[in-house]
Amino acid sequence: MRISKFGLAPLVILASTETLLAQETPRVTKLPECFVELPETMAENSGADCGYVTVRENRSDETHGEIDLAYMRIRAVDPTGASPLFMLAGGPGQTMIKAEEMALFQSELIGPVLQNRDVVLLEQRGTFRSKPALTCPETRHAAKEAIVNRLDSKAAEKLSLDAFQACIDRHTSDGVDLASYNTVESAADVDDARAALGYDKFIFYGSSYGTLLGQFVMREFPESLAAVILDGIETPTTKSWTENRTERAQWGLDSMTELCMRQKDCAATFDIPALVEDVFGVLGDEPVIVSVTLPDGAPATGDVDVTVRPEALAATIYGLQTSKYGVGALPSFLQQQISAGRDALARVLAEQALNQSVASLADDESGMPLLMHLAMVCSDDPPRPLDKAADSSLTTYAERFGRSVVLEYVALCDVIDVPELSEASDEIVRSDVPVLALTGGLDVQTPAFLADEALAAMPNVTHVVFPSGFHAQVANLNRCAISMVVSFIEDPTATPDTGCTEDEADLFFVLPEN
Repeated sequence: MRISKFGLAPLVILASTETLLAQETPRVTKLPECFVELPETMAENSGADCGYVTVRENRSDETHGEIDLAYMRIRAVDPTGASPLFMLAGGPGQTMIKAEEMALFQSELIGPVLQNRDVVLLEQRGTFRSKPALTCPETRHAAKEAIVNRLDSKAAEKLSLDAFQACIDRHTSDGVDLASYNTVESAADVDDARAALGYDKFIFYGSSYGTLLGQFVMREFPESLAAVILDGIETPTTKSWTENRTERAQWGLDSMTELCMRQKDCAATFDIPALVEDVFGVLGDEPVIVSVTLPDGAPATGDVDVTVRPEALAATIYGLQTSKYGVGALPSFLQQQISAGRDALARVLAEQALNQSVASLADDESGMPLLMHLAMVCSDDPPRPLDKAADSSLTTYAERFGRSVVLEYVALCDVIDVPELSEASDEIVRSDVPVLALTGGLDVQTPAFLADEALAAMPNVTHVVFPSGFHAQVANLNRCAISMVVSFIEDPTATPDTGCTEDEADLFFVLPEN
């Protein structure tokens, strides 16, 4: 989950070192200082404590050791015994324990929750501050070497796979059991953290992958939950990370087309399905090699050859579909690229790919630890190659996007080779716990049809769809959604006031003359 940095002034919070005496797991070790500082603009609170919750790495095999989950607890102003709010990020592998995430707790956003209840930000196992952190600096070094030595795509891919194997070997030689990094164990981590931090029940908030984790918690630990908030909803029934990706991409394109057709100027200017087919026709089916100048910040200077394939175009279109400004500009972008021709389009895609490669060399917490992410993804369930013959109705875009996702995951999952979770993990979750579900009407990452499926066996759910919304409403600072979250946390049994959705602004498309 990403939020823009607000440049908030820091307020140093120090907590006394405290280690619980009990040696059995789970247990808590507090740190003398928090991982991040609370900003001065944050809502009134009673400070924060940070540390680690120690849990078993593998709960079914006591021969395995222990691991540490990083947490940050923001204390209530006036504790009343109200169930705390536990917030977990998506990914899998993202973290909410970041300075920029503190912007969420301003008074006009989620801050009112801190008046009478704690908020706990918990990292998933294997994430940045948790121990071990399943990062792979080897792959960054390989990407750098590929750029410096100007390797072709085949040689660069082999170097990357070898580096990933070296990362696996390093962690396993340190005693890491990669088979223990899955959503079943992670759900148990959440409940262990609840118990270790001294709470009877808690309210769970998860976004994106965090909604899948939340559903596993609902299935395994219903007695620990006071309520659940699911924001950008994934469904457990998906049989692989790549399954439904083509359907999601096409659904998003169809939704965007419908929105355009409802706007007179857009409908008169753009035929979006035709534009998408035409732009793939311009690029063609064969790879294009483009010589591109390395950008500032690259580990070398000069030109490199970049191979551009149709999958890169599909990934670019999909990327534009994930934001309001991207969707609004997409039809005009397609028109421009069609007019510019194959060479210009290939250069745009090559420069974009190169810039992304250089940006990936940075080691920060805006992304996900590679090995942790893949262990979780490949166990639930392993991605499988796309079979076009199985669905001849696929558009060129949907097929190419599906292949772009497959290319990212299948080879790496073959290398990591972790066991697949049981079929029971794919079943719809049945729960009577009060649930607030938030969905963006234009969310191509976790579309509304996934939410309908995931929520089918939850009788106490309030499902709110924001027609012009995208992925993860709280992360995008949707104030209407945040007001519902605050009200729901205060009283999960009451029906939230959804009237503010009627004031949501329509999304408009950029016309060529603009």
